Amino acid sequence: APDAENLPPAIYNNYDFSYNHLFNSGWGMRVTGFYKQGTSLPTFFLLNPVLGIFAISNKGINKTTGAEFDLTTPQTGYGFSGFLAATYQNVLGTTPPFSPAESSVPFESLATLALGDLYRAGYVSPFSLRLGGVENLRDGISISPQIEANIGYPYSAGNLIAGCVQFNADGSCAVYANIPAVDFGPGITPGEASFVGTSAGSSISTNYYDPSNPGTTYNPNIDATRGTPGTSVNGGFLSHWNLIGNLSIQWKHQGNIIGINMMNVFGNAYVNSVPALNPWYQPIANGVSGPQTDYNSCGNGSGGPAYYVRGCYPYIAKDTYAFPNGAYLLSNGDFTGVPAFGPIMPFNVQVYYQHVI
Repeated sequence: APDAENLPPAIYNNYDFSYNHLFNSGWGMRVTGFYKQGTSLPTFFLLNPVLGIFAISNKGINKTTGAEFDLTTPQTGYGFSGFLAATYQNVLGTTPPFSPAESSVPFESLATLALGDLYRAGYVSPFSLRLGGVENLRDGISISPQIEANIGYPYSAGNLIAGCVQFNADGSCAVYANIPAVDFGPGITPGEASFVGTSAGSSISTNYYDPSNPGTTYNPNIDATRGTPGTSVNGGFLSHWNLIGNLSIQWKHQGNIIGINMMNVFGNAYVNSVPALNPWYQPIANGVSGPQTDYNSCGNGSGGPAYYVRGCYPYIAKDTYAFPNGAYLLSNGDFTGVPAFGPIMPFNVQVYYQHVI
């Protein structure tokens, strides 16, 4: 519970300004700009990574800046009426994308809090829009198409990681710094690395050091990378844009309504799928993966499905690759311990009947 240590409550300051106008033609529009700043947000972190001591603080920060635009056509009993809604929002916070419970009570790195690092939120697309309408015919038939789109979600792991570069004798950290992120050795500090997924190390790394010449913590000798785009911090790149089409058709007659809803009519099986780092990636050279990529030797001794074993997941099919070399996998965004790789929402149809009493 975030109030377990009687911490002060979170503080939010919200500001928005809205202008709307109804034109003589019946068209309407609204423009709204907004800003939100949240401070003293509850966070969990490792107080002592050696002893595994957890603590709760109120050092979390969230800043949101954005704008909304809405446009509506004249509303009529028969004929066509429609709308357009678009939203831009830039959400920054102390929680790295893909951290456990990112959007609720996140488990963070103490190094991130100490350094005051801010990251783009992984649970929101910076720009999205909805376009839709309804055509009402006089014979009781109505047709309502809708399109939803967004420019993607933050997904990429950063090239810098907030960590501890010098420990005290009791295992606590003496000096924090943003250092190059590599698999093991320089740049990885147990318990103090920025949390991506549920663990740190080679499974979530995008840069791999040369074991014969590792270099230093601040300047590691990187021998290979996954060959994918990267920025200094997590979430610097967006996944592929998403387009969802829905269509509803219904007929009303003497208190009876028969209708059909069609969702995801374009058949985009990976709609809103967020690419996740492939934890079974074998680096050979920059952007080149080895034959051990996707191979996992662990199995379920009881004979059940492998993915029910903690820390053991099934073999990953190549059709889930977000990049040809398997550096990232298309996932539903579940980073709680059992990644659910595969289609998210394929095309589906719902037929319904209603009777007015």
